[in-house]
Amino acid sequence: MALSKNSYYRGFDWFIQFGLLTLLLVAPFEDRAISLYQIGQAMALIGLVGRCAMDYSKAYFIRVAVSFVLLSAFLIAVAFVGSLGETAPYAFADSVKAFASEYLLLLLATILIVYHRQSVLYERIASHPKILAILGVLGVYWLFTLLSAMTSLDPGESLRAVRKEIGPYFIVVLLAIEAIKTWTRLRRFIILAFIVGAVACLVGCLVYVFYSLADRWDWPAATWLSEGRDGWIRTHEGAEDIDIRALLQFPFDHHNRLGSFGVIVTMLSLACLSMFRSWKLRSWILAGGAAAFIAVVLSGTRGAMIAAVLGVTLFILMNNWRYVFVFAAALVLGYLVAPETNQERVRRIFQQEQWSTTHYNIARRLWMAWAAQEMVSDYPVFGIGYGSEVFKDVYFTYRDRVFEKHPIPELGQDPENKSHAHNNFLQIAAGSGLPALILYLFFNILLAIALIWRWLRPPIDAPWFRPFMAFQISLLFAIHVYGMTNYSLRGGAGLYIWLLMAAMIASLQMSAQPVVPLERPKK
Repeated sequence: MALSKNSYYRGFDWFIQFGLLTLLLVAPFEDRAISLYQIGQAMALIGLVGRCAMDYSKAYFIRVAVSFVLLSAFLIAVAFVGSLGETAPYAFADSVKAFASEYLLLLLATILIVYHRQSVLYERIASHPKILAILGVLGVYWLFTLLSAMTSLDPGESLRAVRKEIGPYFIVVLLAIEAIKTWTRLRRFIILAFIVGAVACLVGCLVYVFYSLADRWDWPAATWLSEGRDGWIRTHEGAEDIDIRALLQFPFDHHNRLGSFGVIVTMLSLACLSMFRSWKLRSWILAGGAAAFIAVVLSGTRGAMIAAVLGVTLFILMNNWRYVFVFAAALVLGYLVAPETNQERVRRIFQQEQWSTTHYNIARRLWMAWAAQEMVSDYPVFGIGYGSEVFKDVYFTYRDRVFEKHPIPELGQDPENKSHAHNNFLQIAAGSGLPALILYLFFNILLAIALIWRWLRPPIDAPWFRPFMAFQISLLFAIHVYGMTNYSLRGGAGLYIWLLMAAMIASLQMSAQPVVPLERPKK
């Protein structure tokens, strides 16, 4: 018996949803789960192409074909004009070859979903001005990312990075908005993101404790597990940080990633608390949120600590300001019981040598910021090119130039090579150019304004709505606070951030419709 058109839709929806679920599950594992990550991408794209094929028409084919040809020609033309410059860092043929092999099919897939009139995404874009504005700015930002890759210092590496991070994550945002059609699906997505992140943070905390104790007590197991691996866990001895060679802060690649996920999952716990009234569920949620906050502390990432504290504080102020005093007391207690490593890292934020000696991370970040500014001054429009490897290839050159301009003896020269500017905003400006940075800021400002507008005008019959909107505003705020000290828009943390932004956009459109209870009615 043949399947109906609606059955085909459900089948391809299944591919999209489970493809995104796969991406969500493997995000904390960074590069260890690259095969599963690629399978998740393939499943989502298969679902996309299948959905579009169901609505094939001559007009649809013409729109897609014309847009695909024009956009491809525009990207290639920009690369050609850039290659004519006196200081052209790349060969035009290299750009075209890399574009054809790395991103051509993903560009076609992106155009397919944008023009798919039967999709939920198309309906939202066509009928909702706020969604149209927000996604329009995001789309232009994605286009400038592609342009930066086409005119990169290393087009092959840049376009490879854009492909791996899906441009960056633009098509994942579109697919997530397509998949999140109802409040029930949105709730399911938030809960799954929280559970996956909380478990990952808990494992990261346990690995940290294991290696700290194993190094202190000289356990052979720690030596065996760390053989042949390139990673570290931050511990403390006297006044110095010690990097223990370890299991790559499993499941993450770096302790800063543990801190980044800790910030996100801490905020997700507040979302789950706002959606449920059952104290049994709330107990589990509080346990997961506590594990995430402890992960932030154990990571030793001070930017993550500040972001988590400010994000939770903003959420409390938007709901019931009196709980700020309870949170402050909990912070004081947490500081008193925290390991000496973490207490010392907090105290050293206020020490002058942190800002004047390259041995310390804060001073190193000054070097990276200055180097990124020099990159922007040389390549203001499209940047040096998207991707960490491109940044790493030129960092020493710009670091040396900074040293010539700022010969401060106390600072010295940073001996380490860097793959990013440790700042989302500077990294976007250096890699993709100032227009891309302006578009990224504009996208987030529009998104924040739309969320605040809905928070100020909640539905009457949905008491959970205001706290849920407050969570999204606080999460967006915490993400950007953390992004001022670390580059979080890449890897597993970046995937989580873009997926959650897609959930925010979907919730804005759904908030214009009648809301439904987020808990099942009691029998």
